[in-house]
Amino acid sequence: EKLARLAAWLGLRERSYAAVLDWVLELRREIGIPDTLAGIGVKEEHAAPFAPQAFADPSTGGNPVALTVSDFEQLYRNCIRGDLRSN
Repeated sequence: EKLARLAAWLGLRERSYAAVLDWVLELRREIGIPDTLAGIGVKEEHAAPFAPQAFADPSTGGNPVALTVSDFEQLYRNCIRGDLRSN
């Protein structure tokens, strides 16, 4: 419902999550934001040292899903590779 309202506010024809996602992806392409963390120089070997820092970040408590250090490491690896799977 919130994304449908955002889509309407953005003036998108379709009022859906998919429409907002497409808009964000197109904006990212237009302004040159890479698709992966690798695109900004993050390497696989960075995942292990970055994960404990992400876990310790005060904003982590606001995540809708509780993550472990191992989860953060996998998330980094997924973002480096561009892997959209959640596991």
